[in-house]
Amino acid sequence: MAASNKKPRAAIVRGMPHSFERCIVRAQNRPAIDCTKAREQLGAYIVTLKSLASEVHMVRIDHDQPDSVFVEDCAVVLRTVAISCMPGAPERRGEREPVAHMISKFRTIIKMEPPATLDGGDVLSAGQIIYVGASRRSNAAGIKVLSDAAAAEGKRVVVIEIPDGTLHLKSVMTAIDNETFIAMPGAVEDEKIKRKDIIYIDPSEPQGANVLAIAGSVIVSSAAPRLVETLGKKNMNVIPLDISEFEKADGGVTCLSVIIND
Repeated sequence: MAASNKKPRAAIVRGMPHSFERCIVRAQNRPAIDCTKAREQLGAYIVTLKSLASEVHMVRIDHDQPDSVFVEDCAVVLRTVAISCMPGAPERRGEREPVAHMISKFRTIIKMEPPATLDGGDVLSAGQIIYVGASRRSNAAGIKVLSDAAAAEGKRVVVIEIPDGTLHLKSVMTAIDNETFIAMPGAVEDEKIKRKDIIYIDPSEPQGANVLAIAGSVIVSSAAPRLVETLGKKNMNVIPLDISEFEKADGGVTCLSVIIND
């Protein structure tokens, strides 16, 4: 059981805007975000990606878009095309054009249009299956755009209902490889991911559900030490990273990049 050792062709990241402290936060009592610390954490994340991906490309910073550092939500990359997503939060829709422009160097772009909405954080690819969270950010029309693009490549979309109060599918489930998933207990119907090896996180470490498997390594939030220990015992190369300031804004390790494989 291991993530693929092959380096991805590229990783797309975006610098953190000065306005990040005004990003969307769902917590009733808004936590204070330390932007200086967040910038340092993002820097460490990018350094890690540079050691794992063949190339790392930076999308220009947009200080008028507080959430734009969460670049994953703006695009879904398939084998031959990439979907420029229409974010479910209207205030985030100004983020997508520069991301699409960068990804157009690697893929043909399918531009999603209203009323379709889809956040990349709701999309999890595992081999020939693409799991999509039916969240408040991703609607049926957006999922259809993805389904049509996936079908053209011989892939199948499986829609997963995620719990109320959950932002994205990847908030509660990610994958290490095509058959090994990390999940929050009870968050996803087992029937939808049957025949998979599921590693359930400790509920006290919700940040652990979001991991990024890349080039034979697994990037994990340092806020999930039990998961780090569990994966280490399975002989995985685990890289814990502190992303606490982004987690205050419901972010995870996958949210900060778009990975482009060959």
